[in-house]
Amino acid sequence: MFRLSRWAPALLAVALVVAVVFLSPRPDRQPRIREEASEKHGPSGSLQALDIWSAQRAYPNPVVPDVGHALAFAQVRALRGAGSGIDDSVDPWSSIGPNNIGGRTLALAVRPDDTDVIFAGSASGGLWKSTTGGVGADAWDLVETGHPVSAVGAIALDPLDPDVM
Repeated sequence: MFRLSRWAPALLAVALVVAVVFLSPRPDRQPRIREEASEKHGPSGSLQALDIWSAQRAYPNPVVPDVGHALAFAQVRALRGAGSGIDDSVDPWSSIGPNNIGGRTLALAVRPDDTDVIFAGSASGGLWKSTTGGVGADAWDLVETGHPVSAVGAIALDPLDPDVM
């Protein structure tokens, strides 16, 4: 039978501390791939272009606040309802749909009870619906989501009630 000495718990504690100290990553030992590449070659052209693009949209602030876009969208909606003279039926932007050059489709959902009804979500073109199984020149209609973004990355239909998305 194996018998532990009275020093076994102390030795186990020391071994545990040594393992934690030597095996856990330290901040000064973390890889600095991004910083070293930036120091060696300078920032990429893509990063510089993105910084310029962001700075133009954030002016006069240095960055766009996290809640800025959603608050601006809510303010425009409130102004349209406040009799400001903005005609809600006139949209300065109009989608030309999937009849032009195709874009990136990120998500598809087919109604299980009617397979002619298909929803398609695009990377920057919004949510689209077809009632013809996608067949025909005028098969797709834009679905207004009421959200301030046009990217649709996922679509889920409730299996018990396909009218709920």
